[in-house]
Amino acid sequence: MKNIPLLFLVALLLLAGSQGNAQVRRNDRPTRIPEASGYNNLIKINPLSLVAATGSFAYERVINERMSGQLGFLFTRYSGRITGGRTLSGFAVTPEFRYYLTGTAPQGFFVAPFLRYRRTSLTSGEVNVQGRTFDGTLQIDNFGGGVLVGGQFLLGERFSFEGFIGPTVTGRNYQFTEGTTERDYDVPNFFSPVWFRTGITIGFLF
Repeated sequence: MKNIPLLFLVALLLLAGSQGNAQVRRNDRPTRIPEASGYNNLIKINPLSLVAATGSFAYERVINERMSGQLGFLFTRYSGRITGGRTLSGFAVTPEFRYYLTGTAPQGFFVAPFLRYRRTSLTSGEVNVQGRTFDGTLQIDNFGGGVLVGGQFLLGERFSFEGFIGPTVTGRNYQFTEGTTERDYDVPNFFSPVWFRTGITIGFLF
């Protein structure tokens, strides 16, 4: 019985030592964003999309060390040789889930399943197509999804750079102005139901 206080004191010392070691191990863990702890939001732009008269933007939010969610937006308006002088315009919304295989979100290599809804309009304003002159609009609604693989890395404390690529499968629904058909528009290959989504982004963390 006389040894109970001594044993109790030894137990307290051992417990304090184990808590100290646990604290050291916790402190040794990497921060969520190296050299930028606390910045769990990113806004990003795809500079390559500007070449195609398209604005492509995304917002990414870190969920935990391995996961994040992203919402992408795309807006386009183009008229030129590729569309036969017709005006191509539209928008897309792309929700995406990311799982980082390496590093800590939002930095490292990732896989990202996604969904995408896109509406595109192709307008002919009194132009000659396949021997006919007409004025009409073709509207195409696409809904589908796919999966990306890519990598995103920090440039200093507040900037990011990423590259990604992956297959996309979509369903299509055509709507034509009265008196026009798919033949009138000679629908180009970039409306194919199977294609690859790829790009690069530059981002800002906050």
